[in-house]
Amino acid sequence: MKRYFIYLSLIAAMMVQSCITINTTPKEDAKQEPAVEQTVEAEATAEAEAAVERVYACGYDGYVSIRETASYKGTKLGNFDNGPDGAVLLEDLGEWMKIEYYGIVGYVTSFYVQDTPSEPYNGRLTPDDLAGVWAGNGGFMLFIFDNGTWEYGYDNAAQKGTYVMQNGSLKLDDDWVINVDEASKTLEGFQRCGFVNNYDEDGGGYGCITRADFKAAGKALLKELRSNK
Repeated sequence: MKRYFIYLSLIAAMMVQSCITINTTPKEDAKQEPAVEQTVEAEATAEAEAAVERVYACGYDGYVSIRETASYKGTKLGNFDNGPDGAVLLEDLGEWMKIEYYGIVGYVTSFYVQDTPSEPYNGRLTPDDLAGVWAGNGGFMLFIFDNGTWEYGYDNAAQKGTYVMQNGSLKLDDDWVINVDEASKTLEGFQRCGFVNNYDEDGGGYGCITRADFKAAGKALLKELRSNK
């Protein structure tokens, strides 16, 4: 009789142990499921972010205006700053792009937008501070305009391009960088001056005039240079 009870006790103990094993295993699996779901969600988010196309501002004065409509007459909503952050490209309309930049959805001119990160500009100068005619060595004349363009004349030849203001420098096109002294508002290696074609009896030369006469003198000189190309 005692053996019978012993056998029953052993059988009951084995059944309890089996139940415990069966019941605890699903609980451990249940604990792991949320972690797996989070990993899948993180991977999906990373893939979605990688698929988003970003564009970057390269405005000549450090930013590009974001407008309500694809027009220069559109209401300005904010600034799309130069730098490595960029904006999400929503639609490419050719001359204009629809973007989302820190919650602002609007349009920017594609002329000052590129597909690679740009250099930020946090300087105190504006294009108007550097606009004028600058004298270099050997009769070199550099014209800086407040609309992001430049021209120069040398040996009766004229060339032109666009510039971008950077911290401590002025980048003309892709291969010419001029250091800028923000304190004195000057270009390194140049003297601010206006020039007119002022040949005299002693062999000629260019005469320096005041900045007030810059526009008239600059247009006259550029016209002459272009006519001699």
